[in-house]
Amino acid sequence: MNTAIELLDEATSQGIKLDVAGGTIKCKSNNPIPSAIVSKLRENKTAILRLLEGGKARTTNGNNHNWIEDHEDELQEAGFTDRDLYGLGWYRGLADFLLWNKPGLRVELRGDQLCFTWTNQTGKTITQTCRPEQP
Repeated sequence: MNTAIELLDEATSQGIKLDVAGGTIKCKSNNPIPSAIVSKLRENKTAILRLLEGGKARTTNGNNHNWIEDHEDELQEAGFTDRDLYGLGWYRGLADFLLWNKPGLRVELRGDQLCFTWTNQTGKTITQTCRPEQP
């Protein structure tokens, strides 16, 4: 298993949100961030930056990034992590779903279930749902 991915999972599970700004890792949390995690982040900075920057780069096309950003707080309350939303490294997130390009796509959060609904070429209504990954 990749140490950087494990560390990102650990940080996310403790309510720490990680982002990249100017080549540095920015941490946000409602609680004090444990010094052990800060040390690990520093030790693995290059690999973590690569993962975070790679995940962000994949999410800049189409409606996906805007919709997810506009609903990020609600999605996180429903249990979706940054990894679920944006993916990390080899792991693909919701922002990578190809269905974001479907004409007339409607996206709705129902409890912990994200619903994607569109009408196909024959006029049939299609709904695809997903839930956060369970530990």
